[in-house]
Amino acid sequence: MHGMIQKSLEICQRHATQIYQAISIITLSIILSYCYQSYQKAQHSSIADSFFELTRKGNQPDHDALNQFAKKHEGTIFSDICRLKLASYYHQHGNHYELVKENLEKIVNTSSRSNLRSLAAYRLANYIKHTEPSKALILSEKIEIKSLRHLRGLLRSELYRKENDLAKALLEINSLLSDIEMDNESDSQLIIELATQEKRQIINEQKKT
Repeated sequence: MHGMIQKSLEICQRHATQIYQAISIITLSIILSYCYQSYQKAQHSSIADSFFELTRKGNQPDHDALNQFAKKHEGTIFSDICRLKLASYYHQHGNHYELVKENLEKIVNTSSRSNLRSLAAYRLANYIKHTEPSKALILSEKIEIKSLRHLRGLLRSELYRKENDLAKALLEINSLLSDIEMDNESDSQLIIELATQEKRQIINEQKKT
């Protein structure tokens, strides 16, 4: 049993970078898509001009400037993107748990864009899963976009397991594996490997009860 858990941990650690990169690619594609569409529609808008001026050099803007911009232009896509950047900044610099939550929750609760709401909900649920698993499970229900559904299923199974609801955890992971099989997506191998390990862990925990 110990060896299997250790193996699961090793697999997760080995693929942690790949998972992070996959999430980063999804994040970037969503941001670029919305930025392009919004800028095309509002290329003469002073808000759009100000945002691209703030970020045009490709470097991470000062977090105070991002915070001020997000608050000044609440309700716009540019405010949402600033809050995603702020959440990443506070997460990377540590000891800012409430500030990470605050910025992601703002997007989840107020954004009119389902892609950004879903992305923020996934990031927030994943961020608080060890400290607030029940809240993370509720947040996972707000992950609506197709590109995150496999990661959503994996996260929900883990959260049900943390809540000692092994039946629902197993149901979630079986549903995920079934969806992947029907989708027949070539880039799902990593998710399949992680989901298979999660399923084994759930079954082993069921045997102990």
